[in-house]
Amino acid sequence: MTHRFLIFVIAGGFLLNAGWTAAQDVPQKGKGIGPITEVKLGPIDVQMAQAGGKTFDTKCAVCHSLDAKKLGPPLRDVARGRAPEWIMNLLLNVNEMLANDPEASKLRSQYPLRMTDQQLKQDEARQILEYLRQAAQGQAGK
Repeated sequence: MTHRFLIFVIAGGFLLNAGWTAAQDVPQKGKGIGPITEVKLGPIDVQMAQAGGKTFDTKCAVCHSLDAKKLGPPLRDVARGRAPEWIMNLLLNVNEMLANDPEASKLRSQYPLRMTDQQLKQDEARQILEYLRQAAQGQAGK
C-alpha cells in the first residue's frame, strides 16, 4: 500500500507540474498570447505617446492609419475595443498571435497582407499602446 501511495504522489506531482507549465502557455481571455500578462494604465503619458507616434509613423503607418483601411485595419479605436495586453502581445508576438489567437486570426483573414514582425522592443510596444490610447480619445491625428 505504501508503494502504491508513493507512486500516486509522484505521478500526481508530475501531472500538477506539467499542468502548471502548460497553463502558462494558454492565453488569458482577451489578453492574447505573449509576454504581456498585465498592463497597468493610468492617465495618458504624453511623452510616451509622442514617442509611440514616431514609432507608429516609421514602423506601422505603411500598412495602418488611424481612420482609414489600408493594408491593415484602421487603429483609432483599437484601444477602446481590445485589452492593452492584447495590443502589446500582437505587437511583440505577431506570428504566434496570428496563428493561435482567434481574434487576431479573424482580423488576418480580412486583409490582403499578413502583419509583419517589426521586432519591437517592449518599451516601443508600450509607447505605441499609449499613442493608440491617445488616438482613441481623439487627441492624436493622422
